[in-house]
Amino acid sequence: MITLAFFIGSLALFHGYSRHHHRPLPLLIFSTGFIFLVSKEVFPSYEAALLVPAVLFILAAHFFNYRFCRKANHCHSTDCNH
Repeated sequence: MITLAFFIGSLALFHGYSRHHHRPLPLLIFSTGFIFLVSKEVFPSYEAALLVPAVLFILAAHFFNYRFCRKANHCHSTDCNH
């Protein structure tokens, strides 16, 4: 289930990165959140302590991706590949 969530989340963030805003920050924040999420599975005794930051990082990544996509306003410059 975690793997499926990783691929779906990555796909959404990569779409925003490659087609709209070209900023790696959401991908980096998402990766950090996923490290916390996987750590939660490896260290079940720290589940609550690792789950909260994981969720916050993943939500923040999607929030920044959304904001960057809106701010880019679908502008097309020479570095766009579409």
